[in-house]
Amino acid sequence: MLESGAGTVFGLGDYALMTLKTIVLEDEPLIAEAIAQMLRGLGHQVCGVAHSAGELPALLSAHKPELVTIDVNLGDRHDGIGVATLLESAGCLPIVFITGGVDEEERQDILAVEGSTLLLKPFTVDQLAMAIQAAVQRAREDCSPELGPS
Repeated sequence: MLESGAGTVFGLGDYALMTLKTIVLEDEPLIAEAIAQMLRGLGHQVCGVAHSAGELPALLSAHKPELVTIDVNLGDRHDGIGVATLLESAGCLPIVFITGGVDEEERQDILAVEGSTLLLKPFTVDQLAMAIQAAVQRAREDCSPELGPS
């Protein structure tokens, strides 16, 4: 089970048993709602949806999420990769970056973020579930190396 304090990952157990408090950062409202519905369908608690990078800090503070999905190409002149720096104040979190496509440099920038994984649009619920599992595993390895691989 995922245990957290102020959003910091302390321990991660069996992914199948996890219900993660999640924030969705997506500038397109219809896509944001579709992602939120998929997450709920997977059993996660969507505690907030931000449509711009400026909305994210208040949601992070209010909800202490255990997972964040981030659109790589936000329409408010922010890119999702840069927004990941806002997450440092919340501790090490699993992050699923979502995009329609990236070049190799962007891919490397995304994968350099602790606890992150990349999911390409369009995607299925199963692909989202696998991306979440990969992000949780990366967070375990990147943020709690003493736990090691499960």
